[in-house]
Amino acid sequence: MRRVFSIDVLEYPRCGGPLKIISLIDSAPVIESILRHFKRWDRPERPPHPAHQRSMDYDPDAIAYDDLDERLEPTQ
Repeated sequence: MRRVFSIDVLEYPRCGGPLKIISLIDSAPVIESILRHFKRWDRPERPPHPAHQRSMDYDPDAIAYDDLDERLEPTQ
């Protein structure tokens, strides 16, 4: 935070006094419960997007690789 926003997260913004970390919550269900209580949980509850259809179309009019190699050889 200090490098990007020039904010020291361990310094009180009003008086510049030091702050202490007194607790760390790293359990996802507990974090969700707290955020839901304060109505800050706005994660979308929807399924993921469907995968795109992929296809390989054959074009009979396309140049064959063998023909392409013959045309790319240097002429002498």
